[in-house]
Amino acid sequence: MTHGRRNRTWLIIAVLSVGLSGIGLAAEQQVTAADKNGSEEVLRLWSLVRETGQRLSRHLRDEDDINLVMQRLNTDCGAMPTEHLQARALQAEAQQMDARNGLEFRGGFTSQDIDDDEDYPRSYVELSWDLLRNGLRQNNKRAQALYSESEIAKLHYQQKRQLVDHRCRRYALGALFAALRGQLLTLKLELLEPVYRIERRAYFKGWSFLDDLLVSDEDLRDTRRELERLVDNWMGDANLSGELINPPVIDVRLDLVIDAIRNDDRDDRLISLRQKALRYRRESKDRNRLRLFLRQELDISGKNDDGDDLVAGLRFQVPLEWGTDSKDSLPYRLREVEGDVKLSKWERVARARSAYVEVREQHRRLIRLQYRVLRARERVRRVIAEKNLGDEVEVALAVARMRTLLDSGIELIGAKEELYRRVYGLFLAARVAYRPEMLKVGSGMSRDYRARVGSRGIYLWSDAFNRIPDAQLLDFLQAKGIDRVLLSAGRRVDHRKLKEFIGRATDLNIGIEIIVGDNNWIFPDNQKRAATAAAAAAEMTGALHLDIEPHTLPGYKEHRDRYLKNYLGLMRRVRALMGDQRLGLALPLHWPPHYYRELAGIADSLYLMAYEIPDVDKLIKRISKVLVLLPPGKAVIVLRMEDFKDQWALEQAFEQIAAETGVRRFGIHKLGSFFTETAKSR
Repeated sequence: MTHGRRNRTWLIIAVLSVGLSGIGLAAEQQVTAADKNGSEEVLRLWSLVRETGQRLSRHLRDEDDINLVMQRLNTDCGAMPTEHLQARALQAEAQQMDARNGLEFRGGFTSQDIDDDEDYPRSYVELSWDLLRNGLRQNNKRAQALYSESEIAKLHYQQKRQLVDHRCRRYALGALFAALRGQLLTLKLELLEPVYRIERRAYFKGWSFLDDLLVSDEDLRDTRRELERLVDNWMGDANLSGELINPPVIDVRLDLVIDAIRNDDRDDRLISLRQKALRYRRESKDRNRLRLFLRQELDISGKNDDGDDLVAGLRFQVPLEWGTDSKDSLPYRLREVEGDVKLSKWERVARARSAYVEVREQHRRLIRLQYRVLRARERVRRVIAEKNLGDEVEVALAVARMRTLLDSGIELIGAKEELYRRVYGLFLAARVAYRPEMLKVGSGMSRDYRARVGSRGIYLWSDAFNRIPDAQLLDFLQAKGIDRVLLSAGRRVDHRKLKEFIGRATDLNIGIEIIVGDNNWIFPDNQKRAATAAAAAAEMTGALHLDIEPHTLPGYKEHRDRYLKNYLGLMRRVRALMGDQRLGLALPLHWPPHYYRELAGIADSLYLMAYEIPDVDKLIKRISKVLVLLPPGKAVIVLRMEDFKDQWALEQAFEQIAAETGVRRFGIHKLGSFFTETAKSR
């Protein structure tokens, strides 16, 4: 079938499911390499793909603070096991039994007198002090048994409470991940609906076949059904529209869990309490007795007339069992209790180890899925970058890759939920109440991993920033695995472009530290104004990078100590005004040691400018002298692109520094030269 130019434009749109629906070769040959007319619908789809990618990056961004995740999941569902009521009831019974002292007042009625010649009934009242059977000693034994059973009920309550808490956390976990899946499914639905409308029109116009349309129809309906199911099952519990946290991949410190099992004294307490209860119950049992009651009527009036006689009597109880029966089962039951509890502790350790095997298996599956998501993200990023650079790219390809990325992300979220379920199951099997220190962030792949060691920042000065379009900048940063930009905000920067860039970079999880600074700020007359200006700049992103280099001022050699003391005083002023916002400082390698120590207590990051030292071995010796003065994690090693032959040499330097010093935070000076070097290598 031959179509005109107008129809070829629609045919591009009609085959948006390329790679998914398996369109025929003849149809592919009719598709132009790009939409020359720039139809409005195609442009809207490109815009939708870009927007979906940005929103998806936010949803797939892992929360780094594991404590925040645990707080969100450790919700109280209000349920309480009934064992605590049983413990209270047993406690009350024990107290009541313990209060009985054996003094009893009894009343009775006899059917006839002892004498055979009496044919009328007589009543009697008895006051007795029973020390053994049903008396003070027996009551005390029963009370002690009840006290022990009350404590046992409390221990059972603790175990049952762990189970209830586990179910509450499982429910909170389901609600959290339902919301995450709901957000991804909503993104997919927003992408599929306009695509499906175009494909359906293309089918009825005869530009595609029914089997092409059915693929998208199935995907669209399945997405709608899954989203409806989430809403039905979690309505009111899962926030399907608000911004939620995406929990990190977690792991269990199995050694701490096993230590907690072995140090758990509840098993020992349970042995003691159950054995006490058995002993007390055994000792409080009634023995078989021969009971005799003898009485005699006393004539207290001396007239021997009926009705005035006093009846007195004695009760004798003779036990028919003496000593301890050689066949008593109590010793065996005591040993049985001890064996059961010891076996339980062994089983807890074994179940914990077995559950951890399942956790590790899920870790392996998660790593595979993370790589799948990374590959899909890279393909989407590349096709959008090619479009931004003006290359001829079919929107069909972009949509197909975005659908693959969405599906991979949804599957990744499901696998992460299963990981959390298995981690919770491990604590339940071990019967250990988990604590944050028993968890750690797992070894899954970083979302920004690009075959580079550590994290990367780069200096971006005004001239390069104003010259390079934002889309090209952001694509370059993502391609090079750079997650932090130190961006100049001086007078020459395009502030309108700066504001837009910060928003777009934040959507891509690229941090921005605003660079300000003037060497003359260190002088006392300038410090108040300088500190105010610096704190105001920090408000733009919540992170400030001060590039003040007093060692470049005239007269530094003669006035070094005074200049550096002024610098230190300025930093204290800035820190006081910034509050909890992040502060980074650019520092050389040749200042006196005590300044590094003091600055480490002021700033969050110290960027060590390791310039003009291409010999990596010498470079490591130089920076090591400063690293020993700083707390772990504060140092950022900054290298210059022009000090190395090419990017490969720069990357090898970073790897060697990381291996020999343990530093994993790096910076590159500067984007302009790095960008130029990248262009040369192509």
